[in-house]
Amino acid sequence: MGFFDKMKELNEKAKESKSKKIKIVAKLYHLEGIPKMKDGQKTMVELNPKDNKLYIEERFVGKHRNNATVLDMDKFKYVESTTVSEIQEKDKSIIGRAIVGGLVGPVGAVIGGLSGLGSKKKEINNNIMIIGYKSNEKRKQISFMDGKGTMNYKFLYNELKKYEREEENKTGQTEL
Repeated sequence: MGFFDKMKELNEKAKESKSKKIKIVAKLYHLEGIPKMKDGQKTMVELNPKDNKLYIEERFVGKHRNNATVLDMDKFKYVESTTVSEIQEKDKSIIGRAIVGGLVGPVGAVIGGLSGLGSKKKEINNNIMIIGYKSNEKRKQISFMDGKGTMNYKFLYNELKKYEREEENKTGQTEL
């Protein structure tokens, strides 16, 4: 075995390891789709390719799966991601601005206080993940929100995208 044969073998092994699906855990908020779970509940969503399952738990600590909702990835159909924007208003601090303005002088305190009137508006973007699956021949959905924009949201979404497949009927035709 020559040098180039060895390099070729190492490259093939590297490609194999990259194509393997990895376990991903993301902390998300449940919005709807799981009857026994409250809307807005903090959850841990774990994609485990070894088990070929998606685990959804209410807590973050420990590896207890007694209360977990389990989705067999054979029932998984699609994943979608969207962004929802909301505008939050926050009152400006009149006292804080007056104190800072007061460092300049009495006129600065008045101007600083007056500049504190009104409110600040801030736009917040939340990622929403919708997971579609089939149960008892019915299409169903589970939706989650990522409040902090964590990287694991994106990793989980990208990994779930790899599981998507076109629906085919028994004749091999794609159904629309």
